Amino acid sequence: SHTLTTTTISISTMKFSMITTAALLVPAAAEVFLKEQFNDEAWTDRWTISSDWKSESDLGEWKHTTGEYYADASDKGIQTGTDAKFYGISAKLDKPYNSSD
Repeated sequence: SHTLTTTTISISTMKFSMITTAALLVPAAAEVFLKEQFNDEAWTDRWTISSDWKSESDLGEWKHTTGEYYADASDKGIQTGTDAKFYGISAKLDKPYNSSD
């Protein structure tokens, strides 16, 4: 009885491993709706900073920076600049996104 249980567990584990391996080998086909790298100063033209939902004193400023730790100084992003502030930012999608699909 004990040996049978061990064999069953081994077979189940092997099946799980084979299924997991097969799932990882299937290429992912995903459509990209928004891609932004923030590597130029024109990011401010592509993004809208929300400012009318809180008072100006409650809003923080976005920083365009490489951050504290980086490998490439030209690889920048945006970062919240001040603790305990509110931040909002949005960008227009190139085409509509429907979450019910």
